[in-house]
Amino acid sequence: MAYAEFEASERATSATLAAMMQQVAMLLGVAVPVAILRVAGAVTGSETGAETALSELRLCLVVMGIVCALAALWFLRLAPGTGADVSGHGPGRSVRLAG
Repeated sequence: MAYAEFEASERATSATLAAMMQQVAMLLGVAVPVAILRVAGAVTGSETGAETALSELRLCLVVMGIVCALAALWFLRLAPGTGADVSGHGPGRSVRLAG
C-alpha cells in the first residue's frame, strides 16, 4: 500500500520515503506509550520504574488502541481498487494461491 498512489515510474524513488516513514512509525510506537506512562505517573504521583501501576499500563494500552483504531479509519478513504496494480489483483490478472 505504500506505493499504491505512485505511478510505476515513481515507485523506485518512493521506496526511500516509505522506509523512512516506517522508521518514524516505529519510533513513535515506542515514544508515545512512554510519554503516556510518564504523564499518567505524574498525575497519580508514582515514580518511574517498578512502581508503575497496573492502571497506568492499562491506560496506556487503551490510548494506544484508540490511536490504532483511528489510524485504521484512514484506510476507509481509499477507493476499492487502490493498490490493485501493486498487489497483482489488477484487471485481467488472476492470483494463484499456493498449495
